[in-house]
Amino acid sequence: MKKLILTVALLTMATTACAMEPMEFEWECNTDNPAGYKIHWSSTMGGPYSDVLDVGLPTPDADNKCYYTLAAPPARLNYYVATAYDVDGFNSDYSNEVDARSKHVAPGQLKRVN
Repeated sequence: MKKLILTVALLTMATTACAMEPMEFEWECNTDNPAGYKIHWSSTMGGPYSDVLDVGLPTPDADNKCYYTLAAPPARLNYYVATAYDVDGFNSDYSNEVDARSKHVAPGQLKRVN
């Protein structure tokens, strides 16, 4: 089994005082034929990431990008990472971490755009 590797980039994320707007995640789809992807979050920088959402296996676009919109993210400041998993239950390492306020991160990394 090859080690699963995942790079994730956050496309849009907006916050208000009371609630989070939908967040759209983008990442380069894993070429090791993953069974799906998970988005993890924590209210603490560095985890532990006790909250997780299995986002399944989005269909890649022509540029091999996958997308998922988190329609109702938690209303608190969170730190986000992503993983890929395979049919045997193996998970990739966490992607880089980003907090809800992040705007400038190196290209190819999880980031807040707006």
